[in-house]
Amino acid sequence: MRIKPTPRQAGQGEFWGILACMALCFAATYPIILSGRLPAGDDTLFHLERLIEFDVLLRQGGGRFRWAPNLVQGYGYPVFNYYAPLSYVLPEVLHLLGLAFVHALAGGLVCAFIAATVGMYLWARDVLGEAPAIVAAAAYIFAPYMLNNLMVRTVLPELWALALLPWVLYALHRLVMTGHTRYFVLIAFLVAMLVMMHNVTAALFAPVIPAYLLAMLWGQRHHCRAVGKSLRSSGWAILACVVGFGIAAVFWLPMLAELRLVQIQRLTLESWADYRNHFQSLFQVLALPDWQRNLFERTERRSLSWLTMVVGVGGYVSVAWRKLHFELRAHAVFIG
Repeated sequence: MRIKPTPRQAGQGEFWGILACMALCFAATYPIILSGRLPAGDDTLFHLERLIEFDVLLRQGGGRFRWAPNLVQGYGYPVFNYYAPLSYVLPEVLHLLGLAFVHALAGGLVCAFIAATVGMYLWARDVLGEAPAIVAAAAYIFAPYMLNNLMVRTVLPELWALALLPWVLYALHRLVMTGHTRYFVLIAFLVAMLVMMHNVTAALFAPVIPAYLLAMLWGQRHHCRAVGKSLRSSGWAILACVVGFGIAAVFWLPMLAELRLVQIQRLTLESWADYRNHFQSLFQVLALPDWQRNLFERTERRSLSWLTMVVGVGGYVSVAWRKLHFELRAHAVFIG
């Protein structure tokens, strides 16, 4: 199904939609915005230290950031050689504009939520329309995992990677449905950014891209001419992803080449890093969010968002009850 240009995509409807996204973002991040302070998260100090090191390297004229000279009590640490550094660029820009490091890092966290909200809104608006897009944006940023990453873990790189995911899906959808060259460039740019923001999220998201392309092709299976055009556009989309991955080689190629120089095997030897120790029961998945903090112990429930589940179940009921377009059904199957 081709995206039809409507007034809402460039007119007043879009303005109010973006304004609603800003309101949602403020509701999710107002403790940071109003206080001007960083959350007391698990990784807050780590990212603050790395931002300061990023600034030091930039002022020294470093072109390729690899070694953080002041970490590990002054011995230095090759953190930027193995941990994607792109998420520190925006906070560094904010710092160069005059903000203190603390406020610059806080600004980076808030901007990540803004990008996530607008990206989900644009993607969902293309598929569902204006009002459902606002609901989708709210469900995305108020998901417990997103808020947990912001207020409990405070992981700037992963937040930015999660913010880019709906943008990638939006660009893929646009390229397949319109065939415009600018979306080829946008996909390559976004994929490169994703890899250099958080390489683990990029690796986990990689299988989603071909799955989404197949879902869109399946949604157009009853339109022979549209399928042929979408198939060609899907090929260009895959090529754009390859180009983006190639652009990001400036980060991942040296990392892989020098992986033997660090004790990477410890990530699988330590019990806390073994993924098998982090599976949850069905009760934990469906539990209400509940954080209990004290000086010695913290327990978290990483549960699904009840808002997201209600919206999701309502959406599936709507798909089953109403005779919707094949592309909407395909998106429902893909998201499920």
